[in-house]
Amino acid sequence: MSSFELLNPKVQRFITNELKWNKLTEVQEATIPHVLDGKNIIILAP
Repeated sequence: MSSFELLNPKVQRFITNELKWNKLTEVQEATIPHVLDGKNIIILAP
């Protein structure tokens, strides 16, 4: 299951319909499961 599929359907629709994103970034894919598990994370972008 992709990280996108883990998101609430309303969030999925917002991402695709309002933001017009066709996929999540690598960082989003990697971090979403941890966020949904309630873990604290720090994301550092180059």
